[in-house]
Amino acid sequence: MTNSTAARMQCSTCGRILRYPVSKAGAVVKCPRCSDLLRLRKPDASPLIAPEPDVEPQPGVNQGLQTNEPADWDAEPIEGPAAIREFKAFLATVWPGWIIGLGLFAWLYFSVVNSQNLPLFCYPSIALAGVGGTVILSRRSGPRTAKWIGIPITLAAVVAWGYFDTYESTWHNENVRFTDTYSRWGGNLVYRDLDIFENEARQGLPVFSEEGPMAGTGRPHGEWKVMIWKPDLRSETQFYWYGEEIDEGEWYLRNR
Repeated sequence: MTNSTAARMQCSTCGRILRYPVSKAGAVVKCPRCSDLLRLRKPDASPLIAPEPDVEPQPGVNQGLQTNEPADWDAEPIEGPAAIREFKAFLATVWPGWIIGLGLFAWLYFSVVNSQNLPLFCYPSIALAGVGGTVILSRRSGPRTAKWIGIPITLAAVVAWGYFDTYESTWHNENVRFTDTYSRWGGNLVYRDLDIFENEARQGLPVFSEEGPMAGTGRPHGEWKVMIWKPDLRSETQFYWYGEEIDEGEWYLRNR
C-alpha cells in the first residue's frame, strides 16, 4: 500500500490545526470549529504548513492523514466553479464588517431623521453593529470571550443611547408656537423653543423667540437665549432657577 503524505495548516481565525492530504491543497474548506472558510495551502507555501513524515499504515487509521487523533478532514471542500468558491470565501470573511457598517449607517440616519417614531430604529441598528463586532471578536478570541465582552458592550450601548434619546413635539396656543423636546423613555420635558407671532396665522418672522432647558417640574431652569426680532433686532440672555428669573451672578452662586 502506498504511503500518503499529509499536511497541517492552522486556521487564522480560531487557531484550529487542520490536517489534510497534500493532494487537497488549493481547495476551499470550512473550519470544523469556527466555520470560517480558508484555502488549503501546499506544504512549501507557508510556514504554517509542514508535511508529516510517511508512516506505515495502521489498522483503523485514516490512510490519508496518518494520525491517531480524530481526523479533521470533516472540513469538506466547497464545491462549484472557482469563481463561486472565491466569492463564497470572500463573503464569509467580510460579512461581519458589512454588518457593522450597515448598523452604524442606519443608526446615523435614523438618529437625525425628523420624525418621532423612526429614531426607534436606532436601537436595532446599534444591536446589528454589536452582532458584527461580536462575531469578529469570536473569530479572534473565541466564543467564550465574545459572549462575556461583546454582548455586554452591545447592551450597554443600547441602554446608553436610550438614556440620551429624545424626540420633539410642536404645538400651538393662539399666536405662540412651542417646540418641546422630551426624553423618550422618561417622558420629561427637557428643552423648549417658543416663538411669538403678531397674529394667530403664525406666518413670517416672529416678534419674539426664546429657547432653553427645562427642569423636571416643567419650568424653565438654566440659561435661556432670547431673540427680539421686532421692532429692533437684539438678543438677550436670561437665567431661571426652577421657573424663577434671576440674574447671572445669582445663577452662578447657586450652582457652586
